[in-house]
Amino acid sequence: MKILSTTMLLCSICTQTAWAHSAHTQVTEIEFNPTSGRYEVAMKVDVAALEDSVSIHTGQRFRLESSKYVDITLAAWIPERFQVECIRSSARGTVRWIGHELKLHTVWLYFEYVPSADSIARLPETTNTAAEPVRAIDLNDVTVENKCLLDVRPEIIHFIQLRDGQSVRQGHCSRRQPRTSFPQQQPVFRPGRDSSRPDPFARFP
Repeated sequence: MKILSTTMLLCSICTQTAWAHSAHTQVTEIEFNPTSGRYEVAMKVDVAALEDSVSIHTGQRFRLESSKYVDITLAAWIPERFQVECIRSSARGTVRWIGHELKLHTVWLYFEYVPSADSIARLPETTNTAAEPVRAIDLNDVTVENKCLLDVRPEIIHFIQLRDGQSVRQGHCSRRQPRTSFPQQQPVFRPGRDSSRPDPFARFP
């Protein structure tokens, strides 16, 4: 009986620890599109925290399921809290909102980040094919700032995954370190965008 009680206690502690880790960690996937020269961003965040943060931003209670103009409100909320910069350029980019996908307790936010013209390099154009890559970035020069939800949940950590073709870098943003860089890392195998989730950027040229 004592062994059983100890086992149940350990299981309870492990379950609570795993839940806390999940609740405090948000995921942001960023992929550079060399044809458009934009960063495609998919950010998974906690619904309750998002609603609290947006409510503070707008000055009135915000609900994803019932508020009017949800996407317009989110599109106005995100630019002050998220940006992608190049070390050699201090100019801010702009956000092109795509939409959101509401789950049970989480929501995916989809948008494009359009960097300033001098923060990306233009490749020599050798063909007229529209699908040909025309822009390039150096992942060593890229920094990401993500302060989303930190005003209401200062314990949150944003796990950042930055992808450029087959190159993948990882970093994290927190209240103590809201901006992260992506130094050279050991190459690791990473699958592409989650195939179980429709690509929200496929509809937009």
